[in-house]
Amino acid sequence: MRMIEPSPTRSWPLVRIATALLVVWALVAGLSACVSDGPVPASDTSLASCDTSVVRFSFEITDVLRRNCYECHASNIATAGVILDTYTGVRTRVQTGQLISAVRQDGTVRPMPFLRARIPLCDLNKIEKWVREGALNN
Repeated sequence: MRMIEPSPTRSWPLVRIATALLVVWALVAGLSACVSDGPVPASDTSLASCDTSVVRFSFEITDVLRRNCYECHASNIATAGVILDTYTGVRTRVQTGQLISAVRQDGTVRPMPFLRARIPLCDLNKIEKWVREGALNN
């Protein structure tokens, strides 16, 4: 009985098809990782212990910004020209509406912190209250 040996020319189309399928799968998997279904969820959804009775720029607001923004938006870094470690820099973003839009991640401007979870809801509430009360340098 004579054995039929596989021919390199017969298996070549199968290798090409398998390679093409692998490439398509990798592209689809890679592209789907770049698509966002919306804002990243907040890391803290508990508001029970959130104290917004007194919100001052020099304490509560700078603390929130230091923990979430200074890594990219301190004066010595100023990514995209945004400075959030001075009152003047923050006030500029408040007046244009960019600060609230960015931390709310409402789609109007690039969501911040960029490629990280939203700031905790308590911190967002503090920023919003401070802005509603006139964004004072207090």
